[in-house]
Amino acid sequence: MDAAIGKLIGQVDVRNTSKVECTLQGEVPVTMLAGGREIPMLYAHGINEEARARVVAVPAGGRASLRLDWSGPFCQPTDGTLELAIEVPHGGGTLRAPISADDRPGCQRGEGINPTARATLYASGFTEPVAVSTPPSSPLDQLTVTVAGPSTAAAGSRLAFRVTLGNPTGGPLALDPCPGYLMERFSLGDATNDAVNTSQLYRLSCRPLTQIPAGGAAVFEMVAEVPASMRAGRELTVTWKLYLPHYVQRGSQFGAFTLTVS
Repeated sequence: MDAAIGKLIGQVDVRNTSKVECTLQGEVPVTMLAGGREIPMLYAHGINEEARARVVAVPAGGRASLRLDWSGPFCQPTDGTLELAIEVPHGGGTLRAPISADDRPGCQRGEGINPTARATLYASGFTEPVAVSTPPSSPLDQLTVTVAGPSTAAAGSRLAFRVTLGNPTGGPLALDPCPGYLMERFSLGDATNDAVNTSQLYRLSCRPLTQIPAGGAAVFEMVAEVPASMRAGRELTVTWKLYLPHYVQRGSQFGAFTLTVS
């Protein structure tokens, strides 16, 4: 998920229920419905010439896959079951597919977000079936993340902020191996100010602390640098995301704070 506007990537599987092989080729217009009514947002399904020329053969009982990218800010209230209306190329009719996932792009507003930005659903073309893998599980996926930082900082300074990892479970969680974390800095640019958009992956220092006790928490002090080029009055957002072993990232294990440059 994109830290600024929120982005989800989904996969739709379609199955050939006939007794003969069929083929799929071309663009695939897709809209999203709530309670049978189309949700107002931007819809796109343009693909390049190579993808447009690709012919996917689907044997009887076989499957094909369709990738969807859903980006925010998604602020519309929805009433009723969410589903997709998928137009099969070359007059093949419209398929209805229920959306089983509960995730939604966020409704972020404010500094760093274009006030005219709208949610967008982008559909690719059909491809050979995609094998969906399950991310490796880890006991650390139960950790909670809370981030707290200053409200102001001077340009060019190194600011300290705190990350609290909480263990809401009834048993200790061993920090072995030590998880990683991604630290991002973001500030929207304009005609007179350069944008700030950096990210760096680190490993958490777990040597002094090998586990977090049941119902307990551990506080880690972090340091980030405010770019010296930032003028007073601009806002800088610092985002901290936990990365579990095998670089697995859960959607809820992150935190952020925004400060004003002084």
